[in-house]
Amino acid sequence: MLSSYDLAAGVLIGATILGYGYVTYAALAIRRTIAGGVYRKQALGLALVAVLYALNATTSYYSSLTLDIYSLLGFLSFPLAFVMIFYWVDKSALAARLTDPLLRDTLHWSKVRYLIWTINISAVIISFAYTVYIGQLVLGSLSTNPPLFLLVIFLSPAYLSVSSGAVVLFVAVRRTADRTLKKHLEWFGFYLVFIFVLGGLVGNGLSIYSVEWSNLFGGAANAAGAFFLYKSAKSLIHIYSFSDEEANRFRTVAPSAVPVSDRA
Repeated sequence: MLSSYDLAAGVLIGATILGYGYVTYAALAIRRTIAGGVYRKQALGLALVAVLYALNATTSYYSSLTLDIYSLLGFLSFPLAFVMIFYWVDKSALAARLTDPLLRDTLHWSKVRYLIWTINISAVIISFAYTVYIGQLVLGSLSTNPPLFLLVIFLSPAYLSVSSGAVVLFVAVRRTADRTLKKHLEWFGFYLVFIFVLGGLVGNGLSIYSVEWSNLFGGAANAAGAFFLYKSAKSLIHIYSFSDEEANRFRTVAPSAVPVSDRA
C-alpha cells in the first residue's frame, strides 16, 4: 500500500512533468517564430533547462545507492541542468550585446565565456567518470560521503553558472535598449531566485527535521517554478534580431564597436 509520502511525491512528480513539459513545448514553439539566431538559441536554452530541471526534480524524491538508471539520471541531471542554465546565460549575454546601442562587450564576455564552458563541461565529465569508477569497481554502490574534491567539482557548474550569469546579465540588462529582452531576463531571474531560495535553501534546511518534508517542499517549489520559466519563454515572442541596416546604424554611433554575429 502506498504511503502518504508516496502519494504526495507522485502528485508533485506529475505536476512537475506537466508544468515543465508545457514550458518545453512553449519554448520550442516560440523558437520557430523568432528570426534571429541568438534569440532562437535563448528559447532553445529555456527548453533544455526545463527538460533537465524536471528530470532532476523528479529523481530527487527517493535515494538509490546502486548504480542503476534512476540514480545515474538523478546524478547527471543536476550539473547538466546548470550547464544548460549557463548555455542560456551565454546566449542571453550575446543577445544583450546585440541590443546595446554601443555594442559593448560586457565584462569581456566574448573571451570569459570559453573559460567557463571549459570548466563546466570538464566538471561534469570528471564527476561522472570518478563516481562510476568508484561506485562500480571499488564500492559496488554510490557513496553517500564523496571526497571533498569531488563535491567541489560536482557543484562547480551550479555556483559558476549562476554567479557568472548574475554578474554579467545584471550589467548587460542595464545597457540593453530592448525592453522585451529586459522582461525576459527579469522573469528568468525570478525563476532562479524562486527555486534557489525556496527549493534550495528552505527545502534543504527542512532536512534537519525531516528528509521527506524537505523533498516534498523542495519538489513543490520546483514545480511552481515552472510558472516563472513559462513567463520568461513567453516574453521572447516579440523579440527579433537586428537587420544589417540596423546594425550599420549602430556602427555610426560607435564606429569602433564590433557587432556580434547572431550565429555566435
